[in-house]
Amino acid sequence: MVDLYATRNDLLHLLPAHPVIAELGVFEGDFSDEILETCAPAALHLVDLWTGPMECGDKDGNHIKKLTDEDMQRVFLRLKRKYGRGTSPVVLHRMDVLTALASFDDDTFDLVYVDADHSYAAVKSHLEAAATKVKRGGFLGGHDYGAPYLGVVKAVNEFAAIRNFEWVAVTTGDGCPSFLLRRPA
Repeated sequence: MVDLYATRNDLLHLLPAHPVIAELGVFEGDFSDEILETCAPAALHLVDLWTGPMECGDKDGNHIKKLTDEDMQRVFLRLKRKYGRGTSPVVLHRMDVLTALASFDDDTFDLVYVDADHSYAAVKSHLEAAATKVKRGGFLGGHDYGAPYLGVVKAVNEFAAIRNFEWVAVTTGDGCPSFLLRRPA
């Protein structure tokens, strides 16, 4: 049975205290801020290329912004200044998702949240690469699980069935729903 939650922020309450989290696809860090405020993570690894040009909307897919490479450089530098303090649990990884995930040991994360490239092939490869990086009993989730991102839906559904990840939750209140799966213990 899949539980329904209003927003992706509600899913964060399912995590253990002081989790280790990877957010794949960060953009301006809005969800990163929610993770920090809600979870007080031991570590939050933010992975993004921060290169353009690109288009991105808010969590509901609204207010689309078109950015250039120069704009994305500014976004990255702002996040670097914001999280560059010595006491911050945030680590920025300016690289592609697969390279970043390969750099982590298996069973590292309590949550890997996938929100980078939304093509079927990319989501499929990101989920596969993240599968063993999530601790046993930990979570693999992501954003944009619905129209118009049918490639995301297909990749997630196939992955969950093939890898035997348990469906935990789907959000219904965000304009772009999120999903949450649990790795078998």
